[in-house]
This record gives sequence, C-alpha cells and structure tokens, in this order.
Amino acid sequence: MNGKVLLVEDDDSVREALVSIIEEHGLNVQAYSSAAQFLESFKPSAKSEVIVLDMKMPAMTGLELQSKLAEMQAHIPIIFISGQSHKEEIIQGLKHGASDFLLKPFKFEDLLFSIDKCLKLDLDYKQIKNKHDLLTPREKEVFEELVNGQLLKAIAIKWDVSESVVKLHKSNIMQKLQIETLQDLTRISIALKSHQ
Repeated sequence: MNGKVLLVEDDDSVREALVSIIEEHGLNVQAYSSAAQFLESFKPSAKSEVIVLDMKMPAMTGLELQSKLAEMQAHIPIIFISGQSHKEEIIQGLKHGASDFLLKPFKFEDLLFSIDKCLKLDLDYKQIKNKHDLLTPREKEVFEELVNGQLLKAIAIKWDVSESVVKLHKSNIMQKLQIETLQDLTRISIALKSHQ
C-alpha cells in the first residue's frame, strides 16, 4: 500500500519509535512534535494519507487539531493514540470522524493494521471524489436527485425539460463515475458524505 503517514506526537522517544516501526512497514512517514508544527507545513495531498495523532499534547490537543482540520475541510482519516484519555474525549474524537483510537501502550501490529485500513479508505475516497469532480454542476444536481430516489420523468417535470435530456445527464454521470447501477450511485454518495 502506497501512502503517507503524518505522525503528530510530542514525546520524542515515542515519536522516534513509531517512525521506525512505520518505516519498517514500508510506508513514508512525516513526523511532527506539535500540532502547530504540523499545521505550518500541512498541504492536502492527492495520494492516500492518514494522521496518527496524539490526543494529549500541550498548547493544542489532538481534538483541537481535529477540529481545525474539519474547518479547513481536510478530510483525512485520523487514528488517535493516547496514554490517558477520558471516555468523553474518546467519544468526541470518534463522533467527529476519527477512524480509530488506540490506548498506549498498544500493539504495533494493531497500529499498522489500522494505518493500512485508513490508507485504503482514503485512497478509495480520493478516487471517487476525483471522478465526482468531473461532473458538471447540472450533472451533480441530477446525481443528487437520482440518489434521493427520483425517477427520470419526475426530474424532467421538476426542471421543465424533456425526459431525454435527463437521460443524457444520467448516461454522462454513469460514464464519468464508471458505474452501471443506481446501487453504485448510492454507494458513491455515501462515501462522499462520510467525508463531509
């Protein structure tokens, strides 16, 4: 699995150990000692990424960084790691979209398994989003109508166009997204919404 691991951990010894383990697993790692340092150099990538994020850090906590990334609309999977977190913090992190939570000391295999899973999810999402971005504004509207169960005839009446025009939009959508069924359309819609 190609991809990049963005590690944010303020404990030097833990950070160095994790970098070593992740690199041995064959992955590229960029390590940061604070959330502020991470934000200074952060640029979303077209390649698959995952953030391994310490929840308890001075100045800016992992939860605060997660919130900042949400404001920036940076939809990257986050794996929280922590030695001491309250249940409420864990729930808050997961509720706001974190992919996993590991309590220190955790097994390295568990972290590597979670990283691989997140990189695959991020790659799938980015491939779907790239295809969805190819749709014209009108095709995106038809996409939403179809996902919401509207029939072609109903869409045509709503927009005061012929059904053949709507059929053409639908055909273009299916071609650009490289899918064949309405079930595939729904699957793509769910994948896109899960990262909003």
